[in-house]
Formats: sequence, structure tokens, C-alpha cells
Amino acid sequence: MIRTMGPDTRRLMAAGVLVALAACVGQPPSEATTSTTMAMATTLSESMIEVGSLRGTIVYSTESAGNDDVFVVKPGDGDPIRLTDGPEKEFDPDLSPDGAAIAYRNNPDPLRDKADIWVMDRDGGNKRNLTNAPELANWAPAWTPGGEIVFSSMRGANGALELWSMAGDGSALQQISEGWCEYADVSPDGTEFVCAAAMGSRYDIAIVDAEGNRRAVTATPETEFGPSWSPDGQWIVFSRDTGEHWELYRIRPDGSDEELIAPEGVFATWDPDGHLVWSGPGGINIARADGSGRVVLDYPAGFISWGE
Repeated sequence: MIRTMGPDTRRLMAAGVLVALAACVGQPPSEATTSTTMAMATTLSESMIEVGSLRGTIVYSTESAGNDDVFVVKPGDGDPIRLTDGPEKEFDPDLSPDGAAIAYRNNPDPLRDKADIWVMDRDGGNKRNLTNAPELANWAPAWTPGGEIVFSSMRGANGALELWSMAGDGSALQQISEGWCEYADVSPDGTEFVCAAAMGSRYDIAIVDAEGNRRAVTATPETEFGPSWSPDGQWIVFSRDTGEHWELYRIRPDGSDEELIAPEGVFATWDPDGHLVWSGPGGINIARADGSGRVVLDYPAGFISWGE
């Protein structure tokens, strides 16, 4: 029998992505992981990305003192600055296209999935609640190129986490599609959305267009989560649960040319110069779009946004 996921199952699954990854940091890797990593290092050691060439602003969330908070830092520019420090869980940050604002998720009760979408200025000031309905489970905000915010919410008639959009000030709220669509990312041209779609007790990657139509990108027995669209629109990067850890893959939007990028990694994004960025062993992992040239910034990031 296929089991339908309730809120607790979804919360544990999403949290498990970060917990499983955190457990790997600083621990001896498996023999298979060690062999893969050594092979990559041997092949790529002469073409590593130079940390000094990285630019832009990194916004990320991490667990600190038993809670989640949002931080900002310039690559290679000293200690991160904490932007939130309340008793709530504050995470899932996303930097706006103009770099002026950060959208994020706020769980008033750290032990429950009830949540609102908040926005604050880049320096952490002017915090405001855009949804004001935590019981509707407003999750994972993502800015569109035009300055709107898309997010997942249970505000629809069937009680599923579905895709919604609103203006950057919380107005003009509208539903984009019916059906499960969690942790969505927006295509570079703003016309489509890639997300994790619940399929019984697992997740697949799916694409939803502006009219709400969807098509499958993956269809495997494993759970796939946390998709991210490359800046050129040619690839979608996602994580796959192997049962022991999360591997990072890329695939074409039509479901072809799937390939392994990294043996461990979750919640991928991109920097302003098109480098692939993800939460992995050691902190913020950075590589070229094919996984080559990997370097690591020693910041304990979970969810990451990197903009101008």
C-alpha cells in the first residue's frame, strides 16, 4: 500500500536531508565515497576554482543553538553576520534579483510546520510578515526574475502543498497550480517552475508551467528533492536519497542526460557567475556546472542563496 505523507512525515523528510548531511561532515566517508572523491580530486586538482575570484553575496540558514537563523557573508570576507535571532525557526532564505531584500520562512513554533513567508532588507532590517497565516504552512519562498515570490502553501481546497505566487509586498496572491509542488525554483525566463512533487511515500522532480500544467522530469523508486535550474536553462540539479546519503545529480529539463555531479550534496543553487553551489561535506561546496573544480567555503550552511 502506498502511504500518503502527512505534515510530520514531510517535516522529517526535509529535516532528514540536512541531518543526514550534517552527520557526514567530519566523519570518515564510505569506501565508495572515498574512491569517488579521490578520483575527482586527482582529475580536477589542476583546475580548481579560485576562491579569490568568487564574488557576490551569500545568504544562508543554519541551525545555531538549537534553532535556525539566517546569515549573510561575502565569500572570503570574514565572519558571517547573523540577520535573525528570534525564538522562531527562520530559514529557507532567498535573495531578491536586485539584491535588496531576502525572503525567508518563519516557523513561530520551532517544533511545528506552521509557517509564514517573511521578507527583510539585505542588512536584516525592516522585517515584515507577508502571509500572516502560519496554519497554512507557507514554505520555501523563491523570487522570480520579475520580483514576485513563489512559495508552497496548503491554502488550497485539497490541503496539499501547492504552488502559489504573490508580489514582493504580499499582495496579488494567486494559485499557480494544483497538486503537490514543494521547494520550487523558477526557470531563468520566469515561465516555468521546477519542484519536488510528492508521489505517495516518495518525491519526484516535476516542472509546472505558468498555466499550471505539469510534466515529470524524474520517475524513480528513490526520493528526489531540492531541484535548482541552471542560469542558462539547460540543466536541473537535484538530490537523490540513496538510503545512506544524498547524491547530487543534474538532468536536462526533458529528463535526458542524467549524470552524477557529487557523491554528497543537497539544496543546490548558483552564484552570479554560474558556478554550481550546494550544501555538502565541509560547508558550502562550489564547482562548475559539471561538478569540476570543486572548492569548499567553511560555513555550516543548510539552505543557500547567492546573488549580486
